[in-house]
Amino acid sequence: MKIWTLVSGINWRLVVAALFGIGALHILATLAAPDITRTTAFDRLKRELPPNKLLILPPMAPGQQPLPFMTPAQRFAMCRFDTRVGPVEIAANLEHPGSSLTIYSTGGDVVFAAAATNEAVAQRVRLIPPDGRFLGLSPEARGVIARNVPSATVAAKSGIIVVALPERGIAYQAETGRALEGATCGPVTDAIASSR
Repeated sequence: MKIWTLVSGINWRLVVAALFGIGALHILATLAAPDITRTTAFDRLKRELPPNKLLILPPMAPGQQPLPFMTPAQRFAMCRFDTRVGPVEIAANLEHPGSSLTIYSTGGDVVFAAAATNEAVAQRVRLIPPDGRFLGLSPEARGVIARNVPSATVAAKSGIIVVALPERGIAYQAETGRALEGATCGPVTDAIASSR
């Protein structure tokens, strides 16, 4: 009987209101966490990555990841892009299942993502400044057949590009290394140089 007396003496409305309040506080704290962090992933990588140049990272080891949750099951190459001077182009072959090309904004939002498919192995993405300025005529507009047509053209000011390839074992390490070395990230010079 003592338990029933204890349970019947509880103000259940207050308990339910407290649970709802705690739940709302938890949701607000979760949603606000990205805005109240002191440094972003871009801020951490900005010091280590040269602008508009792809850097192949060494295999991941515990405690050696530049960012959390970077698995040793993949090899990574990263490029910090900046389109203030002009367009930037990234090219990568995503021929093995698990390969991906992801472009992040400075705030961590995904601007573009591509994964390995049978239809589109070679990915070539052109990043252009979002301010709408004239960047010169494209080769097609000048009547020249372009050798490399971009898979996509994306407007973005700056951010991080991540090329991830699966680490398929010791026998494939050289092939994975060659695939990462074959990826490129750099300024587009054909449209700008010919318009001057």
